[in-house]
Amino acid sequence: VLVGDAEVWVKFSPDSKSRVPWEATSNGVIAENLRKATKSIDMALFVFAEPRLGNLLEEKQKQGVQIAALVDSSFAYRPFATTLDMWGYVSTQDCKEGNRRPWDKPIPGRVGIASIAKGDKLHHKYGLVDDEIVITGSHNWSASANHLNDETLVVVKNPVVAAHYRREFDRLFENARLGPSK
Repeated sequence: VLVGDAEVWVKFSPDSKSRVPWEATSNGVIAENLRKATKSIDMALFVFAEPRLGNLLEEKQKQGVQIAALVDSSFAYRPFATTLDMWGYVSTQDCKEGNRRPWDKPIPGRVGIASIAKGDKLHHKYGLVDDEIVITGSHNWSASANHLNDETLVVVKNPVVAAHYRREFDRLFENARLGPSK
């Protein structure tokens, strides 16, 4: 739907693993929009536990797309976190899914944890593609959000909206703890 000058897509989950192909799920919609990146993908996520999206990001990195991610400290180091792949480690999620693909060229200087007040959560769930497309909503980037939880995914294509998300990402990234250290 068009809202002013913005193209807006809305997708709800959960989707059945047995009836809906992954590409048609919310995570599939996220992947579809990440594939459009030619310059940059920046993410601020509460949870990132989706190996297929991690693999796609690695491919975009190999194509020269700049990747950056901030994940909540309570999830970034969990055994199933995709951040581990991005740092060059194998997550247990990879083993479960048969992926076993830590990144060949890890990016510890571009992936980490936002420095926020003690007790606060980085509860954002958004990706920013080429400072033009915003992927946001309640949907965590995980299989649970895709197949178990009632979630909302909203994709907005508009550079003005994207500029607001850019400012927030830059604010968080400025003092972030980057790399796999706690």
